[in-house]
Order: sequence, then structure tokens, then C-alpha cells
Amino acid sequence: MMPRKEVAIGFAADENVALGLYVAIYSVLANLSEDVRCSIYIANGGLAASTKEKLEALGRTTDSADVTILDVSSRAVDHLRDPDYVGRGTYLRFLMPEKVRDQHERLIYLDTDVLVLKDISEMYFEDMRGHSVLACQDYIFPTIEDVSAVTGLAKVSDLSADTPYFNSGVLLIDTARWEKESITERSIALLETHPDHLALDDQDALNATLQGYWGILDPVWNVQLNWVSDPKNTIRLKPLRDPEARRKVLKDPGVLHYNYMVKPWDMGFAGPYRRIYLQYLKASGYMGRLEYTRWLAQKRVWHAGKRTYRGAAAVTRPYRHRIASLFRGTT
Repeated sequence: MMPRKEVAIGFAADENVALGLYVAIYSVLANLSEDVRCSIYIANGGLAASTKEKLEALGRTTDSADVTILDVSSRAVDHLRDPDYVGRGTYLRFLMPEKVRDQHERLIYLDTDVLVLKDISEMYFEDMRGHSVLACQDYIFPTIEDVSAVTGLAKVSDLSADTPYFNSGVLLIDTARWEKESITERSIALLETHPDHLALDDQDALNATLQGYWGILDPVWNVQLNWVSDPKNTIRLKPLRDPEARRKVLKDPGVLHYNYMVKPWDMGFAGPYRRIYLQYLKASGYMGRLEYTRWLAQKRVWHAGKRTYRGAAAVTRPYRHRIASLFRGTT
């Protein structure tokens, strides 16, 4: 029997994203090749005991993986400001490469709002070309000039306007180079020094500290879904401006990244690829059959109510505007 290829994957999570974390790990395992063995590490930002048991049990369902919960000390990041868009657990990604460097030369870091649809080892064994990290450019904000619309990163760094800007939800990390370049310490220091300028928090800090040390990963490994239903069609990433290129990425994605404010396990999620996420959730066994049926019914009722409200609002809008104009006329 041929020896298996070994890959390492890291997550950082708290109880708020427990469902997403479980489904993400399940999707990794469901698409592994038979000749791959996967070590999965979770930086614990506040997972419940029952969730930890569930995750460890998931690892025991196959001889192709093991799941290790890392009770990482958060003292190094506890003083950083609360992120604007995500939980504090996101800062734990800074600490993961050094936690596993003695066991693994590489680490794939994944956010918990992803669904892996291909054998993750295809990405793990990419040629890193001497870089500390490989990552996908942000679809909507692929350069510093673009992302300056939402963050002040350019004001506190020497990054030029045309510098590529990556999305930090999927990272392939050379753990030794990460430590050699002091990426953890430098990222934390930047967030300490400029807390009010880095609106995208850890992502901004990593883009600044990894400048010159990261390379571009194929966009199929981080298909950022926030642009798919964007009515203004604001995507700026050059390789995906062509409609055919977009169709290709969406037809054969490696990792779907549900990078919305509302996540696919939330009641209000109405983004693309809902059905495939629900298929993986159901198959994962995170919920029992009755619990899943009840949860799905609640989502359907929520969406039906929302559609009814929107329909009623559209019908009554002219009358509400007329009434409001009458009141304005009496003042």
C-alpha cells in the first residue's frame, strides 16, 4: 500500500460559527482522495464542550483524518479592538502557523463560512514559488486602490495603489517562512498601532505584513460569493470580468466562500448556492433528521414572511407616500 499524502488544515472558531465549522470540515473530508490523510486543527475561541465532542467524533468517522482542538492562549490578541464584521476568533488565525510548524511544513487556513468541493490536497501541494503565503485576490477589491473605498490601509502603509489585495478566507501557508518573517508579531503590532484605520482588521493587517511575501492562488480556491448576486456588477478582478471566465469559476469551484454578512446557516440567508450548502448540512449529520426538518421549516417560514412583507410594502407604498405628503403639507 502506497503511503498517504499528508495535509494540514486550520480553522479558528467560537460557538457562534459552530455549525459552519462542522459543515466546512465535513465538506473537506467528503472530497478527499483515498491517498490523502488530513490533520485538522481548530483554534478554540470559545466552543461549547458538546461542540468539541461533536467535532472530534466527526474526525473519528474516517481513518483519513483526525480533528484536534487547540486551546490556544489568546493573550496576544485579547487587547485588539473588536472586529467590525466578524467575531474575535478571527484573530486566532495569526497564531495557528506557529502552533503546527513542528508537525507540518504547510498549513491551509480556512474561514468557517466555506464549502470545499474538490480534493483540498490539490491546493496544498501547489508550487508556492518561494512565497510565505498563497491567496486569492479579493474579487471586488483586488488592489489597494480598490479597497481604499472601505478601509484606510493605504494611509498607514507604504503599499502602492496597484498592489494586489487578497481575501484572507483561504490561505496556503509555509509555516517556517511565516515564522521567519514574523508575520504574527507584525500583524498584531499594526492592529495595535492603527486600530481606527484597518476596517477589515486581520485581512488588512495580513495584506500589509505579507507584502512581497505572498503569491496569487487560482481564484477557484476562494470563490467569493458576495459578488454573484451583486446587482451593480461591481467586480473588479480582471480575470473574472469576462462573463465566460465567471461562468467557468462558478461551474467548477474548489472552495465556495459565503462571504456575506448573513451566513448560510442564518435564517435570513438568501445568497447563491443555498441548495448545495443545505445538501452538505443534511449529509453531515450535524443535526438529527427531525431537528434538520424543523430548522429547514423555520427558514422557509421566515423567507415566506419576508416575501409577504415585501409584497405588501410594494402594494401600499404609493398610499403611504401620499399620506406622508399630506402630513408634510400641514406643517
